[in-house]
Amino acid sequence: MISDIERVRAIADYQFGPGAGEALFPDDISITYSKTTGRIRHIYLGEKLLASVRPSDGFLTLTIAGAERLLKLGESRFTVVVSDVAAPMVSRGRSVFAKHVVEASPEIRPG
Repeated sequence: MISDIERVRAIADYQFGPGAGEALFPDDISITYSKTTGRIRHIYLGEKLLASVRPSDGFLTLTIAGAERLLKLGESRFTVVVSDVAAPMVSRGRSVFAKHVVEASPEIRPG
């Protein structure tokens, strides 16, 4: 049976490309689970939340800390350029609405 660490690494590899799972989630991560479904909900490294699993589709949503770990791969295949209007809000951790996306890498999957 696949372990939960292997599971979140596999999701990251699918979503962000080969090697992303290892870069994002070292062996000493901790995982919290939904109280109602028992499914993986949040992935932490120490006290820092790295990612959450979206219940709707099972994909990961990264925090700033998670994205910074992903950047260590040195590849920028999955980039999004936002408008000057949205940039200050995004830098404070807010979400990007589609109307503020100026450019996006073609490798990005919808959702």
